[in-house]
Amino acid sequence: MVGRAAQRGVTYLALLILVAVVSALLAASAQIISQAQQRDREKHLLWVGDQYRRAILEYAKFAAGADTYPRELADLLEDQRQPIKRRHLRRLYFDPMTGGNDWGLVLNPQQRIIGVYSKSRLKPIRTHGFRAPYLNFRKSKTYADWVFTVGEVKPGEGEALEAPVAPMPDDAKPLPEPPPAPPPEDAQALPEPPPPEPLPEQPPPEPEPEPEPEPAPVEPAN
Repeated sequence: MVGRAAQRGVTYLALLILVAVVSALLAASAQIISQAQQRDREKHLLWVGDQYRRAILEYAKFAAGADTYPRELADLLEDQRQPIKRRHLRRLYFDPMTGGNDWGLVLNPQQRIIGVYSKSRLKPIRTHGFRAPYLNFRKSKTYADWVFTVGEVKPGEGEALEAPVAPMPDDAKPLPEPPPAPPPEDAQALPEPPPPEPLPEQPPPEPEPEPEPEPAPVEPAN
């Protein structure tokens, strides 16, 4: 009786140990998956933030004065300051870290937008590997410190950000080149050039004269 009770106790203890090991493995796996997903969102945030910064720079190239920078992000979709409307951004991208479209805005003294940043208070995983103009991201404590602003751009910088590993949105991928336009119906086809005239035949070369035979020796006179 005592032996059976001890055996049941050992079996129960082994079962508890097995449950604890499986729980620890599941927790470690969940943490690894969560970090991998966060890294993907980081890469996407770098790409999206850079798209906004580039669009603001592009917007500023076509005007001067108080209207140099946009009043709201929607102005980047349809720039109406010129007779020909321009589109500096394909669409308003969401914040990969928060999942929303409520970006933090960096304003200049004229209350115009010169940059954006995420409002996420999470601590970044990435602490190195940044390129200009985002070298200061290495010291960031939260994602809110990743500020994508034209105010940080220096001469010669702004085009060195590497492409993200995370997949880009479908509408942000390069559009296929359009097929060549067919010629107009009233266009006349150019006449084909005439074939080249044949060259006149050259007369055959004259045969070389055969060498004269060697003269016979002359006998001396007696």
